[in-house]
Amino acid sequence: MPYGGFFEPIIEVLDVIGNVLMPVAGGLITWSEMREAWREKRVRNFGMTSDFSPEDRGEYAEDCLDIYYNYYADAVLRGDVVVRDLIYPRQWVQAADNDNFMHLNRVAVDITDTKWDAPPPFTWFLPYPKEGYAANKKDFLGSHSLLFNGKLFALEGWSGDINSGNLAISVKNGGYFDFLNTCEYLVYEMAYARRIRRAKPPFDLRGPCGLPNRARQADILDLSNRFAGIGINTATLLYNVELEDGTKQNYILMHHRSGRVAEGIGALHVIPAGSYQPVGLELRSPFNRNMANTVYREFGEELLGIDELYHLGDEGILDERFHQWDVLFLGMGIEPLNTKIEVLTAMQIDMDHPGSRAMFGGNHTLEGLRSFFRTNYEGDLIPVPLRAANLHQYQRDPRTTPPGKEILSIILDHESYFAAYTHKEADAAASV
Repeated sequence: MPYGGFFEPIIEVLDVIGNVLMPVAGGLITWSEMREAWREKRVRNFGMTSDFSPEDRGEYAEDCLDIYYNYYADAVLRGDVVVRDLIYPRQWVQAADNDNFMHLNRVAVDITDTKWDAPPPFTWFLPYPKEGYAANKKDFLGSHSLLFNGKLFALEGWSGDINSGNLAISVKNGGYFDFLNTCEYLVYEMAYARRIRRAKPPFDLRGPCGLPNRARQADILDLSNRFAGIGINTATLLYNVELEDGTKQNYILMHHRSGRVAEGIGALHVIPAGSYQPVGLELRSPFNRNMANTVYREFGEELLGIDELYHLGDEGILDERFHQWDVLFLGMGIEPLNTKIEVLTAMQIDMDHPGSRAMFGGNHTLEGLRSFFRTNYEGDLIPVPLRAANLHQYQRDPRTTPPGKEILSIILDHESYFAAYTHKEADAAASV
């Protein structure tokens, strides 16, 4: 048999196999290229959406207030749920006719054994859907990111009524990434729906709405459907601040947040504000059960530039000078856009009191305080005269965060109570 004749059948078989495999191989290459193109598109969309989110956050929060007002319509009509700048059961926020505020250090906190261990929800429009929002965000921010997975408390349950002076909470344990993956990712979803998909409100969570993750967690009063991290937001009120002409004036400190923070970029907010998270090795220590210590810690970080407070490693970092100021508990509510829990407080500081002057190194004048308070990467400090017109202006500003707006609304509801204050009054109240 000729040489060619011997191999001809084999060559014919190989040709057949090649004719079959080549389209398959070509299809696999095409599919791989398509997947890579889709991933690159999601990366671009993630970048654009991340850029849009801070710019549109106030507008998106308004959209979400409408969502939950409609979702809880029957409960709102009965008065069981209130939708204002935050969403909350009526037992969570001080009534306008009740000036008998609780003190934050007297709110009972039960730190339970519950540990959040659920995997991040699969979100198909992320660049890497299985890794969760936090990992995608950290990858997007790059090597200079300040984002890290610190320990965090989240609300697990509650009882009582703030207006009866007995509101109490229980908290579970987890990490900051758990919060990002189950709460903050809803901000990204809304921005993606509005900016990339061009979806228009109103959105109805009871039907197809283009917000699948928010719809899955529609009942935000159900605290088991997410790791509802707790933010503690404090209006710092300075009384009897001396001006250049020798007269005195009261101020509220507002904060214009920078572009280097993980939440509320570019927003106006009260100061200090921070997450309720464990400090030290003993999870259930009296220090950790006292939420007021978060206020003092953040005050030291954001206003006094005490860097060591940032590391959360030592309960002894707060000396007794911080505890001279009581922290009033104004209530707590649910932020409409990311559905986290916002604790609302106010801290009154009388600059005529020797203890306050000593704390601020004798800087009791407006200019002295401006130079004493430290500006850091989180944003710029704005002393605002404590007048109703100014509070209304910031309350209506779309850049002001929902918990900031809610605090300003509560202060306005109790305008006469917050109009004047002396440390002597605080001393008298503490002795009762």
